[in-house]
Amino acid sequence: MNLVLGSVILPYTISGINSAAFHGLYIHYIVGLWITPAGYVLIYYFLRSACRIRLYAHKLSLVGSGPFALFYPFVGIHHYLYSPIADWSQTLAIVTSMLLIIPVVDRAGELLRHREGPVGTASQAIFPAKFLIMGSIMYLLGCFQGSVEALRSIQQPTHFSDFVISHSHLTVFGTFVVWAMGGLIFCLAAAMGTRAVVRSRSVNCHSG
Repeated sequence: MNLVLGSVILPYTISGINSAAFHGLYIHYIVGLWITPAGYVLIYYFLRSACRIRLYAHKLSLVGSGPFALFYPFVGIHHYLYSPIADWSQTLAIVTSMLLIIPVVDRAGELLRHREGPVGTASQAIFPAKFLIMGSIMYLLGCFQGSVEALRSIQQPTHFSDFVISHSHLTVFGTFVVWAMGGLIFCLAAAMGTRAVVRSRSVNCHSG
């Protein structure tokens, strides 16, 4: 569906400034509604498996999902502030970008904490867990930048510069690719028969 939308419908059926607006929405659909849920699957499974921990709060994971799906589809136009795109759509993108801080902080806070101890102990865990925790930190930084830069006062000096789009690359490559690498390392260790080593060392994740 995304391939058809981005390769056929947008370039050949919508023209002018409306094409730019829909491209902004389309890009954020991919990151927010496809890549992000896939990344959550990786981090929730592999971080818990690597460190043998439980979720800090199951209700927080539910709270973070609804607002994310509600706010994310409208934030794409924050890449095009001070453009000829309708002002009401730019304002909507600003408002939803700021509201997006709520589920981001909720999700990142849950990933960086767990019931058995603070994140400092988990950072001493096995090799895959270090990838997963680093990706969680980059996720918080990248999403926070994406929300803050939606403010007109911030985007005025950075308008149409690489800074505006950098938060997307920061989260895609600094978060989701790093999470995927951590999950891959964990799976390779298990497939090669080193799962016993993984389990014996993972006790450091929740010691103390």
